[in-house]
Amino acid sequence: MNNLDTCCCTEYIEKDNMLKLSLTNETYSIYGNLNKGEKVILKYFGKLITNDTSKDIKIFLNYGYGNLWTDKNVLEMTLCHHSDKVCYCIELELINIENMFFCFMDNNNNWDLNNSSSYMISINTSITTLTKKTFAVALQDEEYLSYTNKFLQKLTSKLINLFAKIGRLFERKIKV
Repeated sequence: MNNLDTCCCTEYIEKDNMLKLSLTNETYSIYGNLNKGEKVILKYFGKLITNDTSKDIKIFLNYGYGNLWTDKNVLEMTLCHHSDKVCYCIELELINIENMFFCFMDNNNNWDLNNSSSYMISINTSITTLTKKTFAVALQDEEYLSYTNKFLQKLTSKLINLFAKIGRLFERKIKV
């Protein structure tokens, strides 16, 4: 499942030099950097695909960000034929810094919901994981800056409290 056979999704991946496999399991694989603003390829080969899959069956990706599924979207996936299997793929841009939750459905209203808990990928928010391109985007993104600012404020507060505790312990040792 991890190798890329020749199909329409391989063209997407080669087009943008996104051969990096970020995540894979028995249901899907994701190629590309999991950073806000990056495009990724999601390949689906889960339980909605049967041996008799034909062009009459359509698979859709339902996704949103965070626990409230903000920026919710439903996109039709592209059918890809491999030498030994069939998959569906889609290219999408990660537009939020919250975890992306998603599930799959077909045009017969059958769902792949990951045992009712949805699938999830974590979007990288650390500056160390950002590429030059996404770092430039992040510097212009108020939501990312707000998130980073809150993170740094919490970290600073924790460090101040830690140093205060260390100072009190040091004062006790000197008095003894």
